[in-house]
This record gives sequence, structure tokens and C-alpha cells, in this order.
Amino acid sequence: MKYRQPHRIKKKKSVLKNKFFWVFLLILIWLGVVFYLVCFASFFQIKDFKISGNNKVSSVDIESIIKKGLEQKFFLVPQKSIFLFNSENVKKEALKTYPQISTINIKREMPSTLLFNIEERVLVAVWCYLDNCFSIDKEGIIFEEAKTDNADFVIISQEGEKYNLGDEIIETNLMQNILEIQKKLNNIQIKVKNYEILNNNQITANTLNSWKIYFDKSGDMKWQLTELLSVLGKQIPPESQGNLEYIDLRFSKVYYKFR
Repeated sequence: MKYRQPHRIKKKKSVLKNKFFWVFLLILIWLGVVFYLVCFASFFQIKDFKISGNNKVSSVDIESIIKKGLEQKFFLVPQKSIFLFNSENVKKEALKTYPQISTINIKREMPSTLLFNIEERVLVAVWCYLDNCFSIDKEGIIFEEAKTDNADFVIISQEGEKYNLGDEIIETNLMQNILEIQKKLNNIQIKVKNYEILNNNQITANTLNSWKIYFDKSGDMKWQLTELLSVLGKQIPPESQGNLEYIDLRFSKVYYKFR
């Protein structure tokens, strides 16, 4: 007669004696503490913000945008925590609302302060279309209404496009070229009262002495400026410039005419 060996039932080890359980629990507790500190701890809640560099836009107006940003939520959690504050959204809203602002640098000063450094646009000329004139900066962006006597020179556009404050109304490269032309002409005592941008790619510089300079904005502006300075320096001395009618730089050769 055969005897069966009794089957032994293995006792389950208690989960409390499992070291992996305790490691997992400690990690979970640690994550919970971190989550609480990041999201809810008053120590890290934004209590103050410092604004600098602004002159045209008031600090009160900027603060109102910041406060709206603090009311937004991150996965149902308010963004009042300095860690969760969405600086990019606030920056975009400020730039959209106030075209006078060029850039905003936002830094966190632990544990509860935000630093806002504002850089505002600087008027370099006045841009006009029909009866409307606006300040324009070196990047070709219009940012506020202006009068024609607010700047050294005026840019008159005849292109009937729709525009809003904050728009790049003149391409940055073209704006830089116009500023360079203005600078070089000022250096040789030729004053330009305005530049007319026409639909046929022509730019007309109207001097205070009533003679004109024609540029081709689609051409090589550097070449045109070099040729202009060469002609004025070698062929048309200052004492003869009062009799000029125009200098034309739109072609491969420079043309000029006296009255």
C-alpha cells in the first residue's frame, strides 16, 4: 500500500514584510509631499511681482495681465505657485495687448516673487498712410499713434493694406536699409524730410532742398547707397546740389538731372 506525502501549503508572506512595498510607499509619500509643496504650499505661492523698464505702459496695466495669468489653472490646480506659473502665456498676452512692448523677460525669485523686465519699442520714424500716422521702430513695427513732428523723418506709404498696432508694416530688412540711408545722408549734411514707398517697388527720398532720390526697394540697396555716396562725393559737390532735380538709382547705372 502506497502512502501519499501530504501536500504542504506554503504560507503567503505578509506584504508588510516586503521591502519593495515600503520603498514604493515611501516614494509615493515623497511624491505627495512634493506635489503639495509645488501646488499648494503658501511658502511658494506668488505674493509679489516687480516690474521694471516700462515707461509708456503703466505697471498697473501689466499687473492686471499677471493677475489674470494667476487665475488660470494647470490640470485644475491654480497657477499661483511659482513653479506652475505660465510665464509664456502672460508674455504673449502682454505683447498682444500692448504693442509698445518689444520684449518681456520674466524671472522667478524664490520663493514667491516674479521679476518682469520690460523693453519698450523706440520710435525711429513716423509711418503714415492717408491721414493716419504711427510711431515705427527699427524692426518696422508700428506701435502707437503719432504726429509727423515726433521724429526726424517720415515714411509715407501708398500701399493700401490693412494694418493694426503691433504689425510689421515694413519688412525689417527694408527698415534697416532706410535707417542706414538716413544715417549716411545725415553724415554728409543731406537732410531727408520723408521717404515715399510706392506700389511699383520705388522708394522716393524727398530732401529738404526739394530734390529727390529714387531707390528700388527690390534691388541691391547696399549697392544703391554706395553708388549714391560715390556720385555725391565725386560728381555732384555740395555747392551744386541745390540745383539738382533728382538722382535715380533704380537701374544698373546712376542717372541724375539738374533743374
